[in-house]
Amino acid sequence: MRSLRAMGRETARIFKGGMWLGALALLVLACLALVACNGDEEDANTSSPAAETPAKEVEPTPEPEAVEIKRGCPACHALSEPDTGKYTLGYEAHERSEARGATHPDVSPDGVAIGPTDNPNVSVCLTCHAAATGDREGKGRVAPLSLRDILHPAHLYSTHFEGNCFSCHNVSGGGVWQLLSEPVEINEKGVPDPDQLPIPGLLNPSE
Repeated sequence: MRSLRAMGRETARIFKGGMWLGALALLVLACLALVACNGDEEDANTSSPAAETPAKEVEPTPEPEAVEIKRGCPACHALSEPDTGKYTLGYEAHERSEARGATHPDVSPDGVAIGPTDNPNVSVCLTCHAAATGDREGKGRVAPLSLRDILHPAHLYSTHFEGNCFSCHNVSGGGVWQLLSEPVEINEKGVPDPDQLPIPGLLNPSE
């Protein structure tokens, strides 16, 4: 039979080993609990809603101002500054010629005054700027440029007055584009006054 002393040593060894195992188990449990707590904190931080950014107040877009509809060259190209001639056809001719480094004549071949402060009708402009044929194809009859090559791009590329083809033109029953050389009495849609027909100052065919 084993001695009592040997049995005591064996019992002490088993007891001591059990304590270490218990301590190790407690340590593992503590680590697991710490990891679980950190995970819960991260989840809480992730799931918490971010502070809402106050919505920026957007001002309503103002409605564009209505542009008065006008038809006929003199409806727009009327004398507004007697000292300078703005914005008659004479003024426009001289101002644009100077921009190209040229000088525009002050009198037409027919003797009509076409200086910057004069107010000639577009029919006078066509004396020189009507489209030429033959050797002068693509030019004006006398002038370097035809009126159509000046006015169409100058007007259609302008976004300020919001005009269109019918600001300067009418179409005849035969489909011919006519030039409006005088102001046209119209309603808010640009339709001619039926009491003012036929439209005065129509130049046919249009140049």
